[in-house]
Amino acid sequence: MQSRSIILWVLCILAMLFCSLVQAAEWKLISADTPEEGERPRGWINQLALHPTRSNVLYAATEDSGVIVSEDSGINWKSAWIPKRAGLTQESDVGVSGYRIRCLAIDPIRPGVMYAGMAMLGVFKTTDYGDNWVEMNEMLPDTYARAMAIHPSKPDTLYLGTYGGGMYQRISGSSRWKETIEGMKNTYIRELVMDPSDRNVMYVATNGGMSKSINGGNNWTSINRGLATLYILSLAMDPENTGILYAGTDGKGLFKTENSGSDWVSVGGDIWTIEGLPKGLEAVVSSVIVNPVNPSIVYAANSSGMFRSTDSGQTWSKMNAGLPETDVRSLAVTHTEPITVYAGIASGSIFAYTEE
Repeated sequence: MQSRSIILWVLCILAMLFCSLVQAAEWKLISADTPEEGERPRGWINQLALHPTRSNVLYAATEDSGVIVSEDSGINWKSAWIPKRAGLTQESDVGVSGYRIRCLAIDPIRPGVMYAGMAMLGVFKTTDYGDNWVEMNEMLPDTYARAMAIHPSKPDTLYLGTYGGGMYQRISGSSRWKETIEGMKNTYIRELVMDPSDRNVMYVATNGGMSKSINGGNNWTSINRGLATLYILSLAMDPENTGILYAGTDGKGLFKTENSGSDWVSVGGDIWTIEGLPKGLEAVVSSVIVNPVNPSIVYAANSSGMFRSTDSGQTWSKMNAGLPETDVRSLAVTHTEPITVYAGIASGSIFAYTEE
């Protein structure tokens, strides 16, 4: 009898320890939007991007303050919130206030080279980690930048998705942009993903569904079978099995393909529902990203907070512990352990979650 009591006591202690470990894994505020006197607030965070080789270096594309950078995993930002915007055009010149950076792309071979896409004002380039920028909009008729990608082995080749003008390509050695929209049904681009195992394969999420290219973006084919809506907000690829992709929608939740977009199935069910939105349009997934070390772990977000799956998207649970602000606008994840997920919030704050 006494031995049984001891066993029960040990089990209780282990259960308490397990619960404490589970509770310890929660979001931490690492950076609030607190500009110094005379400085602009950030606005919401449109994109978070990590340095390709230094996981402690984090870039943020902000709605009002240009590009900002941290070299200590987001705790401090360079020049006391002063954005690295020398050479960037302020949009108040064309009737829109702020330095509205909608997308970033970092050269994987030369990390000092970075591209920033602005709402209405096109693409700018820096070669010195953001201290100076130059405009690069020659032969770019649509300058509402929305998504960018760099060819991993040809870093001077840049792909740009615009909001209304479709896709453009700037080939290595050229100073001009080339329109590449043949076969594309909708030209309002939301996201752009390139297959790392086959650089000719690309996917774009648009306001009119999913499109795929198998020849480097020269031609596109619609891949919408199984999608309950064509309004796609977010897109992520499994880094180990690139035929697996996740597409977040505006109104119908999250979809997954395991055959490179030939078929899509809904995952997550009602967990994506946001209270207060019209019935039938309330299941929104605005951001999705895959754990690069353990791709069975997937993260997704909307204005009601964060969600996590540990079985490749089949089941999901909310992960809002420590996250007082739930309107998540952007996600980034480190490529080496310990895996840390960064979430950019509508208020301009940035939170971090580390996998235990």
